[in-house]
Amino acid sequence: MSIRRHLILLVLLGAAGTAVCGAGSGLAAQEAAFEDGSRLFQYDPESSADLIRAALVAVRLERGFIARSYLQRVLDRDLSSDELLEVRENVGIETFLQLNARRDAQPQAGQLLKQVNAASAALHLTADQVPQAIERLSGGTAAARKASAELLRAGDAAVPAILQSDARTRSGKQARRLMAAHPRLFRHGLVAALPTASTEDRVLAMKIMAVSGDAHLAAYLLEWQFAGEEEQVRQAAAEAVRRLWPGKDRPQTAAQAVSWLVQQVRQLLKQHGDPFYSGSDQTGKKAVALSRGAVRIAPNDAAARAVNVAALAATGGLSDGPDEAVGQAALEIALEARNGAAVLRLLKDQAACLTRAVAMPDPAVRLRAAIGLLQKDHPVRGQGLARTIVADMASGSVEPEAVVIDARGAVSTVMAGLVQDQGYDVVRCRTGQQGFDAAVGLLQCELVFVHSNCVRWGLSSTVANLRADARTARTPIVVYGPEHDRLTMERLQQTWPGIYVITEPLSEINFASELTRAQVPGPRLSRSVRERLIGQAREKQSQL
Repeated sequence: MSIRRHLILLVLLGAAGTAVCGAGSGLAAQEAAFEDGSRLFQYDPESSADLIRAALVAVRLERGFIARSYLQRVLDRDLSSDELLEVRENVGIETFLQLNARRDAQPQAGQLLKQVNAASAALHLTADQVPQAIERLSGGTAAARKASAELLRAGDAAVPAILQSDARTRSGKQARRLMAAHPRLFRHGLVAALPTASTEDRVLAMKIMAVSGDAHLAAYLLEWQFAGEEEQVRQAAAEAVRRLWPGKDRPQTAAQAVSWLVQQVRQLLKQHGDPFYSGSDQTGKKAVALSRGAVRIAPNDAAARAVNVAALAATGGLSDGPDEAVGQAALEIALEARNGAAVLRLLKDQAACLTRAVAMPDPAVRLRAAIGLLQKDHPVRGQGLARTIVADMASGSVEPEAVVIDARGAVSTVMAGLVQDQGYDVVRCRTGQQGFDAAVGLLQCELVFVHSNCVRWGLSSTVANLRADARTARTPIVVYGPEHDRLTMERLQQTWPGIYVITEPLSEINFASELTRAQVPGPRLSRSVRERLIGQAREKQSQL
C-alpha cells in the first residue's frame, strides 16, 4: 500500500510523551520507544520508496533517529542498480538531496545518495552507444521508451549523434522530435554543434533553442545572426535571439553586437581571474567563445581582436604571439581585469606595464614584474616595492602561509596551533595592524584568521586594509568569535568577498569540520610553485 494514502500520522507529541515516560527520559529512552519507527505512523512502511518518504517526514518532525532506522532498512536490502533507479524515479532525486542535507539523517542518507548517484552514472551512454540508442527509437513501444530515457539522460552528449543520424529514417525523425520536446536538456550541446552542423540542422537547432527559455543562449547566437553564411540561418538566429532576449537593449546591428560582446568578455575576464568567483573554467570557455563570435562578426575590429587574445591568454589557448598593437591592447584589458594568467602570458618589459603589474594580486605576476623593474638600468617608479616583493618572496615558506590575529595571549597560541595542524606555516599577531603587516610581508598569505574582538585596528578596519592591498586582496579571511558576535561577523560577508565565519568554542576536535562547514578554501599555491618562486626571488636578490 502507498505511504501517501495509508501512513496516517498519529498525534505525535502525545504519543512521544507517553512513550518517553514509560521508557525513561533522554535520547536513549526516545530511541527505545521509537526503535523501529512503528509509533510514528499508523502503518509501518514496507517498500523502499515508502521507507525513504517516511524518513523525510521523520527528519522534518525532528525525529532523526527514526529517519536513520528507515534509511538503514533500505541500505540493508542491498538494492541493485535497476532497483535504485526505480526508487529514484518513484520518489524523485530531490528527496535524496533533502535527506542528505540533514545532519540528523547521516551517515545513512549520504551512503544512500552515493549509491543512487553511482547507479545513475552507470547508465550514461558512451559516445559509441548513443547511435545504438537512436536506432532503438524505431523499435517497439517498450524499447523506444527505454531508448528515449537513455538519450534524455545523455543530454548534450547525444546531440552530435542525433544531428548525424539520417533525418529521413524513422529513428532519425524520432530523435529530432525528442530533442525538440526537451530543449533545455540539449541546449548547450546544440550551441557546440552549430559550427559543424548542416544548414538544415542549424536552423532546427535555432528553433529548438528559441523555446528553451535560457536567455544566456542569445549571446552565443549573435554571431550567427550577423555573420551566418546562409540567409535562413541568419533569420533563424535572429528569431531565436528575439525570443530569448525580448528587451529593447538587444543589439540591432553588427556594430552593436560586437560592442556588447566585447564588454561581456571584459567582465568575464574579471570573474575568471577572481578566486572568489565560482566556475572559473566555464567562465574562461565562455569568454573565448564570445570573443571568437565578436571576431567572426567583425574580423578587423581592434577591440574584438584584443579581447579574443586576452581570453585565449587567460585560458592557455594562445599559441602564436599577436602583433604588437593587438598584444598591447590585450595586455591593457588583462591588467584592468586583474587576470593574472592573462597578464603573465602577455606581460611586456615596458616600465609602465611592469609598474602596474607589480601591484597585481597574483604572486607570480608580482615577482615577474618586480624582477623586470629591477633589471632597468635607470630609476623607474615602483622599484622600491619591487625590492620589497623580491625580499619577501626570497624569505617565504614552501608551506602554505597563514596569519592569526588574536589579542588573547594563550588563546591565540592555541588557535595558531590549530591552524598549524592543518598544514600551514603560521604567524601569530596580537593587533590588526601587526596582522596586516605580517600578511603582506609573506610570499603569499593563503589564510588570515582574525578574532571578532580585534584591536588596534578594529575588525572592520583590519579587513578593509587587507582587501585594499593587492598582496592580500584575494586572501580568504576567516573571522571567528563567540556566537553573540555572529551578526557582526556576517555583516562583513555582505561587504567584502572571501569572508568566512566560524564560531567558538574551537578545538582540535571540531576545528577541521568547522572549516569544512564554512567552505573555507584550501591553499592555491602548491609546494612546487612556492619553491620555484622562492628560487627565482633568491637568484634575483643575490644580484642586487
